[in-house]
Amino acid sequence: MDERASSLLTGSNELGMEQVLRADVGLSKGVCTFRGCCTNKAAAKAFDIEMNDIQYCSTLRQIKQNRNDYELARSIQVESRDG
Repeated sequence: MDERASSLLTGSNELGMEQVLRADVGLSKGVCTFRGCCTNKAAAKAFDIEMNDIQYCSTLRQIKQNRNDYELARSIQVESRDG
């Protein structure tokens, strides 16, 4: 492992794995799954499943989180109105 990758992995607790993988394309190419998505072309072909880019998987996770946050806020608003 080169020094840059090592320093990125060491900093992953502070940066978050998503930022580390965005910062090091070489490292991200070694990832087969991320956030429930297959991110490796060979693995996707072998298992006949859809392959997605790590950036897409990260964005998809954020969209899902935003939707969950919205639904929670909406339910709290309805409860307080009906309460």
